[in-house]
Amino acid sequence: MAAGGIDPDEDVRLVVLPPPYMVESLSSGHVDGFCVGAPWNSVAVDSGVGRILHFGCEIMTRVSEKVLAVRQRWASDNPETLACLVRALAAAGKFVDDRNNLSVVSTAVARRLGVDAELVVRTLTGNLKNLRPTGPRARPTATS
Repeated sequence: MAAGGIDPDEDVRLVVLPPPYMVESLSSGHVDGFCVGAPWNSVAVDSGVGRILHFGCEIMTRVSEKVLAVRQRWASDNPETLACLVRALAAAGKFVDDRNNLSVVSTAVARRLGVDAELVVRTLTGNLKNLRPTGPRARPTATS
């Protein structure tokens, strides 16, 4: 923010919201913008209340968005369970990455999040509606 001329201590007030509430908060005017992972950015675009300004990969390349974290004590006390958990997570990642599973994955994720399955398909395939602001204040950004 500072590089863009914004003093984060004086010019903005940061609030923490659960991702499912961000679009509604933007729509109602409770927040002016949000930073969140997919699919909530696309929900804002599809509902006509927001625009995607930047993707995380444009701000910081090669960074993990999600992590699996456990307490050291729990890991020490449950090494077999932790190993099973890591194997299950790796298998789930392979399953999601397999294009043959796109329909079942998008349906399950959509149902869990309460969003349209087509929106999840667009997110998983990288075909997002990428509405960027236009006009004199818009700045070009790199795509990845």
